Amino acid sequence: MAYGWWNNCWVKIINMKTAIVIGATGLVGNLVTQKLLEDSRYERVKVFVRRSVHLKHPKLEEHLIDF
Repeated sequence: MAYGWWNNCWVKIINMKTAIVIGATGLVGNLVTQKLLEDSRYERVKVFVRRSVHLKHPKLEEHLIDF
């Protein structure tokens, strides 16, 4: 399991298959999410956001939360 900042977004990688992005609706967070969705090393991308990212992808799991 790895944690770290990637392009100014907090990312958690679990078994190199699932990435968690907190704050994916901003400019950088949205780009990071798109890159993770395109990356074949990840089977799932979980995003925790205050408003929808308006992306549709089979690997994307969107969680709307109130920070």
